[in-house]
Amino acid sequence: MTISALGSALTCSFCSYKSTHPKADQMCGNKTVNCSTGYCYTATYTKADGVAVVERNCANQHPNDKDCPNPDETCERRTKLLKLKSCLGVCCKTNYCNNYTPNSATGVMATKFVLSSMVLVAFRFA
Repeated sequence: MTISALGSALTCSFCSYKSTHPKADQMCGNKTVNCSTGYCYTATYTKADGVAVVERNCANQHPNDKDCPNPDETCERRTKLLKLKSCLGVCCKTNYCNNYTPNSATGVMATKFVLSSMVLVAFRFA
């Protein structure tokens, strides 16, 4: 199901980088993407080899990969599939709301939902 705001699409920050990239490249600039799905997301995860990854994008672009509104399920699925050490996903529904990087969750699987001005945080041990 596609959700879109009346009048115009949501604008989300857009970038991806790894901790193995040079420090100067480990940042997001002002890239954005128009999003008609109704959710922006930010995800950080640490792969089994210790490489940390940051992603910001429009959520649910692909029917088989539902990042939002339930990023904890996405983290659980990706952790099992990719053997991740940690995963933290955040979903939000306002323009540029994913323009930050959640803290690392090494050893803990944490998920934050940001819906308008309400925040719900759930912690689970991996």
